[in-house]
Amino acid sequence: MKRAIPAFCIALCVFTWGCRSDDMRLFDAARRGDTAQVKELVKGGIPVETLDEAGRTPLMLAARAGSVDIVQFLIEKGADVKRADRMGATSLMRAAYEGRLEVTRMLLDRGATPDAADCGGRTALTYAAAAGYTEVVRELVRRGADVNGQDAAGLSALIWASDNEKGETVQALVELGANPDLFDTTGKTALMRAVIGGRVEMVRALLKSGASTSVLYLSDLQQFYNNGRGVKKMARPVKRPAEGKSALMYASGLGNTEIMKLLIDKGAEVNAENDLRRTPLMYAAAKGHEAAVRLLIESGANVNSRDGHDDSAVEYAIKHNHAAVAKMIGSLQKKR
Repeated sequence: MKRAIPAFCIALCVFTWGCRSDDMRLFDAARRGDTAQVKELVKGGIPVETLDEAGRTPLMLAARAGSVDIVQFLIEKGADVKRADRMGATSLMRAAYEGRLEVTRMLLDRGATPDAADCGGRTALTYAAAAGYTEVVRELVRRGADVNGQDAAGLSALIWASDNEKGETVQALVELGANPDLFDTTGKTALMRAVIGGRVEMVRALLKSGASTSVLYLSDLQQFYNNGRGVKKMARPVKRPAEGKSALMYASGLGNTEIMKLLIDKGAEVNAENDLRRTPLMYAAAKGHEAAVRLLIESGANVNSRDGHDDSAVEYAIKHNHAAVAKMIGSLQKKR
């Protein structure tokens, strides 16, 4: 399933409760791109920094609409390009969200802050990447946006692009220096999230970009939490994982042999152990995925490996009522 574009802090409609009728007309004109009416109303005395109930300005609406002439006019009349609404969303975020490249450049030329963050720690780069506006992404990074910045959930621009299956943008971000191995606050990288979501083409793209197939251990995650990256902005406590995993472990547990083959072909270690000494074969056996079990064993998985509780893959299958899988492991073991 695709992850929704992060519109949490950019509301989709204009609230003007409590505004005067002329103020409402200015907001409406800015949203519609009616340059003549915007100029008439501003020249008639309506302040360019008029706010609606959500703290939005006419500039924010014009930026989202991509109205270059209105944006330029409002800035010339004193509109603050750095102002954020009550949720922390700026004009630049709105322009990036809609892929308004010319407006994005204009706002940056006039002093907009490329790395300003909204209520969820998301930036203009986050919004552009999630929506797949590659040229806007390039412009923002060229102007100083942190290509490896992470929001309150630990999601980077690359993770957002991958989650929304924006392959071209993923590739561009990697070329611009994005680290494909950053992980979110639940300990998942872009590759792991793509595996879990069954996004085969994103798995291909990330592997091509050099994403690691190694196990992400709890010690790696602990350093992340200790540094407070993203977590300090979270409204609720983060549910931390009980164990680290690799992309192959996730794929094995889901029984997705197509993705498993891609990972193995790229060098994923079939006998890798996580913090609990569990292997991909154990995850596949516990879920009763016969095809996945067969693929792992044929790829060299050690059927005799035991986890931290001294359980083998056969015992995982038996404990989870997958007798057929346990029998198959035994038969394949004899053939090797």
